[in-house]
Amino acid sequence: MAEHVVFDNNAYKRIAPPRLAAIIAAERSRGVTALASMAVLQELFARARDPVNDQRGRNRAAIRKMGEHCRVTDGSRTSINFLSHTDCQVYRLLTGAQHPDDTERFDLAADLIRVITEASVDDPLLSIAMPLDAVQRTVEAVESEYVHDLQQVAEGRTTNEPNLMKRNLEYAARVVRRTEAQYGAKFDLLRATGALVEVMKLTSVGFAVRDAVVAEMKAKGGGYGQHRNTVWDEEIMAATSMYTTINGAPVIVVTEEERLLTAATVAKASDRIFNIAAYERLLGLAGTERRDADG
Repeated sequence: MAEHVVFDNNAYKRIAPPRLAAIIAAERSRGVTALASMAVLQELFARARDPVNDQRGRNRAAIRKMGEHCRVTDGSRTSINFLSHTDCQVYRLLTGAQHPDDTERFDLAADLIRVITEASVDDPLLSIAMPLDAVQRTVEAVESEYVHDLQQVAEGRTTNEPNLMKRNLEYAARVVRRTEAQYGAKFDLLRATGALVEVMKLTSVGFAVRDAVVAEMKAKGGGYGQHRNTVWDEEIMAATSMYTTINGAPVIVVTEEERLLTAATVAKASDRIFNIAAYERLLGLAGTERRDADG
């Protein structure tokens, strides 16, 4: 059965183009569909104009590699296969339909990928400055809120539910409330406990990431500031779980982050999340443990 695969930020940054090309060829021969994660793209777009040359170059190169990996050509038309963000997935789960705004987001993201791919590393990207500004503001707000939440936990200002299952349900409920705010919707979860359980399943690996970080913060009593980017790890992990399928086929996530590989094991989804070398072996390619040069 055909599967779907999502690479995270660090996977695209670390893999060299020739190695990615071999993976793309193997995927296409096996019917594997590569999906561009909106969560990964948000972080990359927000840093595509980084004032530091090396950082700017790494982020733009990652966007180019994602565009190559996830593009699909139908005759003369080329498009990108996207995987929606968590809120979109939850909205669709609870309503049975995709929100119209999400189609517009995908179209805009595809256009931004095209412009950045065609631009030089020193191009100021003036033609897409407004949407990049908007993404950057969103990313900064999300990261700041995430750090604030961790600070509240680390400093003992919020209580932490001792029961693992209840913590997982609380996490799912927060995601649902966030989805309501995002779309201006209202879900009656008091009458739909089963739906909340489905959200809990969908976000099980993301919850495992958050739970591990919270435990670390409580043990240290601090260190929350270093986890600004961890919010995107949670988001990409919402791409899969032991229950997740698209049209009946599982979704695989490829990452080089040990924290995410550990979280997958905790959430019983280790057969869905691999590092690059393990994923190559899954495709029947000769894997390598070396770190790729940036391309």
